[in-house]
Amino acid sequence: MRYKINIMGGSGAGCPKEKELKKAVRETLRLEGVGDSVELSILLMDDKKIGRLNRRYLNRSGPTDVISFGVAGNGPVIRKLKGYIGDIAISTDTARRNAGLFGTTKKSEILLYAVHGTLHLLGYDDGIKKGKQAMDRKQDKVIERICRGN
Repeated sequence: MRYKINIMGGSGAGCPKEKELKKAVRETLRLEGVGDSVELSILLMDDKKIGRLNRRYLNRSGPTDVISFGVAGNGPVIRKLKGYIGDIAISTDTARRNAGLFGTTKKSEILLYAVHGTLHLLGYDDGIKKGKQAMDRKQDKVIERICRGN
């Protein structure tokens, strides 16, 4: 399947290659049964920029790891999306910090945030316990598949 995935922003040391980010998003869309006529953008940025987005759009102070801006709005998981489905903003600074906290790598954190953000674009909500459990399971499945090379 072909998906149009735009990646903008700095890649810097320790970040995944564009090809790896696209693979993580494609695998998420594929496993969720999303048709191939969707497009989305991933914006890699620093804490300062994502902090501004967090304040402006979510009314929260400080930086965060990932924010998704879906065009379909909130609601049930949408598998029959077409066209542009939204943007995913990822903080590479937070990824670096979290990698140190969780004993992972900056690259693996960014890939996880890309998967997580894509699931949000599809309507998943981790703000409730049941939604978080579903997202965690799906994230684990995608990460396992891309690590296996399937």
